[in-house]
Amino acid sequence: MKILEECREIALDIKSIDERIEEIKLSVSSPKCQVLDDMPKSIGGNGNAIERYIEKKERLEEKKKRCTDRLDAQWEEAMKILKTSGITKDGMSLVYCRYYKGCTWKECGLKLNWNSNKVFREHRKVKKIYTKN
Repeated sequence: MKILEECREIALDIKSIDERIEEIKLSVSSPKCQVLDDMPKSIGGNGNAIERYIEKKERLEEKKKRCTDRLDAQWEEAMKILKTSGITKDGMSLVYCRYYKGCTWKECGLKLNWNSNKVFREHRKVKKIYTKN
């Protein structure tokens, strides 16, 4: 389960980066950052806010790419173990939703159209099979 937990941590990092990128996109389009007239701006040490936001967004996108590459590599290792262990299709769906996509238990239930009892029952089955191997 350690590899799966590492996958989940990376997936949560990617979600966090996505949220920060969305915040930057909203900040760039805010009226505070836009030049509305042709008046000259004073030259200060802060520079252009939009340029700073764009640079920050680019850095975050690079970090997201590195995290995605790490997640894919970890996921391949986990899938090798899971495929040989004989986990059911439902179990694989739950593992994908929880550990690759980084969803909460509730989100997994909603995406898979399962109630919470089935989600935890399937997870126990997966965990039992996974720990045997």
